[in-house]
Amino acid sequence: MKRKREDRRSYWRGVVADFERSGRTQEAFARSRRLNVWTFRTWLYRVRGERGKREANPARLVEVKVADAERPSAPNAVRIRACNGVTLEFNGVPTPSYLAAVVSELAGVEQ
Repeated sequence: MKRKREDRRSYWRGVVADFERSGRTQEAFARSRRLNVWTFRTWLYRVRGERGKREANPARLVEVKVADAERPSAPNAVRIRACNGVTLEFNGVPTPSYLAAVVSELAGVEQ
């Protein structure tokens, strides 16, 4: 039973991540995925609530060095390269909480 619950949570975490990248309203996103909007909202709030609990234990900050040769492609973009070689590029500066959530999710991803 616990395995199914984790699979379901993992699925909805992915759906919420897709929604947050989409820029759509909750209703438009739910329609595009053929999801019941109320079910989607329930999981959206659950997933964001779980993030809030993780943010109560904030991510450890590390020194960042900017190299001239590593400038992002767009003038207002931010590029972050992790020690494992993963590179993230954002159009604009992400909020610390969003960045912490992304880093937390990437911690479990193998290359």
